[in-house]
Amino acid sequence: MKKLLTLLLALTLLLTLAACYSSGPIPIPTPTPAAPTIPNLPDPPAPLTIPVGTLNGNTGVAAAWLMAEAQHGNTHDTYNFEVFTAPDQVAAALLSGQVQIAALPTNVTATLYNRSEGMIQMAAIVAYGVLHILENGDEIHTIEDLRGRTIHTTGEGAGPEFILNHILTQNGLIPGVDVHIEFHPNEALASLMAAGQIDLSMMPEPMVTSVLAQNDDVRRALDMTTEWDNIGDGTQLVMSSVVVRTDFAEANPEAVGRFLTLLEQSIAETVQNPAEVAALIAEFGIIPSAAIAERAIPGCNLTFIAGRDMEPAITGYFEVLYAADPASLGGAIPDANFYLILP
Repeated sequence: MKKLLTLLLALTLLLTLAACYSSGPIPIPTPTPAAPTIPNLPDPPAPLTIPVGTLNGNTGVAAAWLMAEAQHGNTHDTYNFEVFTAPDQVAAALLSGQVQIAALPTNVTATLYNRSEGMIQMAAIVAYGVLHILENGDEIHTIEDLRGRTIHTTGEGAGPEFILNHILTQNGLIPGVDVHIEFHPNEALASLMAAGQIDLSMMPEPMVTSVLAQNDDVRRALDMTTEWDNIGDGTQLVMSSVVVRTDFAEANPEAVGRFLTLLEQSIAETVQNPAEVAALIAEFGIIPSAAIAERAIPGCNLTFIAGRDMEPAITGYFEVLYAADPASLGGAIPDANFYLILP
């Protein structure tokens, strides 16, 4: 009887094992996924408050869009813009540290660099030439047509005079002999031309557009940037720049880089959307009238050149100014350290 019970128990065990194997694979519990590892990202750079100086007129046109973005809090850093009326005011503000970044005519930038022993550097070129010859009439279509005529202009002993003389000379005309030149203050020149009291003048934007708006008989006869290019010597007429204090750039290269990126965008917005940006130009007092600003933007010949492209773009122009008068550059053509090259 014991043997029979043992046999029955063994048989039951075998049947139970068979039933277990026939029920399919034993389920394996799904492991709980591990929480993803988040990399340690660097903290964003702390925003800076940067005072920036610009000039009314053509030199400040490039920055108007950026000024509005800063005013609306759309920039990482805070930019406190101040609009000046004369280059010497901007130069004084840079030297004193009142502003860290500023817009200036390129020859003034070179002079300030030389006389301050490198206290500032050129950070970008923002405009080619802005000078145009206006005529009350329709006789001037080439430089040769200026022979025997009197040109009324501004900038005696400065960039405009040297630019005019270079273009005349390279076209076979002797300044003061073949072409008579008379100099006037900016406002007086604009008033004379608008009133029809003179028939031929050379002046910068936005004065050009302002005169054209006041006198329908006056026309834009020659673009001096185009005439400079027509000389064909490979040099470029570049008249407006943005500079930065050297000590600020050394301490804050990333902040300077952020500013230049926004400035390049500002120039692109100005060229592509002149009507919208013209309203900002007038709002900030760079040019009094939005209508004048919109018409003047094309004649301002805006561009953006930075880094290692600056020196080859402007060296030829500096050589022309130096040959005319070394004092126009502060006594020397700037060396390589003049150009800000960000890491």
